[in-house]
Parts: sequence; structure tokens; C-alpha cells
Amino acid sequence: NVIPTPLHDEKLIQNEKNLAERKGVLSVGRLIRRKGFDLLIKSFYEVNKKYPDLMLTIIGDGPEKDHLYNLIKRLSLESNVDIYSNVTSDFLTKQYMDNELFVLGNHMLENGDCEGAPNVFIEAGAYGMPSAGGREGGASDVVEHGETGFLIDPKDTKVLAATILDFIDNKDKLESMGKKAMLKVKNNHDKRLAGKKFREYIYECIE
Repeated sequence: NVIPTPLHDEKLIQNEKNLAERKGVLSVGRLIRRKGFDLLIKSFYEVNKKYPDLMLTIIGDGPEKDHLYNLIKRLSLESNVDIYSNVTSDFLTKQYMDNELFVLGNHMLENGDCEGAPNVFIEAGAYGMPSAGGREGGASDVVEHGETGFLIDPKDTKVLAATILDFIDNKDKLESMGKKAMLKVKNNHDKRLAGKKFREYIYECIE
């Protein structure tokens, strides 16, 4: 039995801000290779060809930071991609509320290093955001492919760009999947429900 990762109450916002009021793509996480921020930026270069005013906001810090800044500069995306580090919880909350799509280019490295079940997908769902993420690792434990988001191979940056564009081009799909993601978080990631399931499983083991 697997207990879904619970979120703290303050992150279970269940915000229903109209998606028509939101704009932009958000990604959150430590700036390390397996998170695929470089793949996301390369994909966003293709997205901006169709939507030159669309913004990508990245929140995080880590050893890949300088590399990412250099990549942004090389692709002339300085006006379209922002990286913020050491932000306050209020700032992070505002970004979850103001952006319309969450993307993480998580993938397995050559040495087998990969993501577990990233909590950021759950947090995005709590704010009514659908997600696009990598299919390797544990992302499938928190993102239901075709229901609350899409799981793809982000190493194919054209596919990742096409996935982002599919969301941005189809506001109805964006809203529908966002509502499903919010409902999934409400039903599966409340700490009281997680505690109840944990207790039930323990009793099953000792009976």
C-alpha cells in the first residue's frame, strides 16, 4: 500500500481563481540537472515563437543556476524567462495563483538518478493548475496522464513545447484538467486522510 504524500493545510488552498485571469508558465524546484530546467527553457524558446509575450517563471536555487542564466541569454529569452531564488512563501503562493500551467522537465540521468514523486505537482494542483512533467521516476504517482496533466519525455524538447502549446491553445482543456487536479489533491493529499490510511494499514499488519 502506498500513502499519497500529504500537504500541510496552508498549502491546500483550493484556490478557484478564474483561469482567464491567469497567464504564464511556472516551474519550481532545486536547480539541478534531473529537474530539466534547461530542457524547459529550450522548449519555451519554441513556445515564444507563437506567444512572444508569454512568461516562464522559475523558482529555485542550485548548482545549475549560472548555466540556466547563460542559456536564457544565448536564446535571447531575458524578457520572457525569470528565475527567482530564496523567495518568501507569499511570493511563491502568488506565483501559483497567477500562472496558468505548471511544468517540470524531470528526467532520468545517465547514472539512473531521477525524481521521486515531486510535491510541486501536488502544490500546483492545489491551486487549480494542470501539470506537464516527465514520465520517468515517480511523477506518475501524482500526475494522472490525460486527466490532471500530461507525462511526456522532456528530453524531446519539441514534444515538451508542443505539450505546453496544447494547453495554452486550449483554455477549456486547461481549466478542466486544473479542476481535476484540484479535486485529486483535495481527495488524496489531505494530511488527515493520509493519517487515517496509515493507521488502517498498520492495523492490517498487526492483526
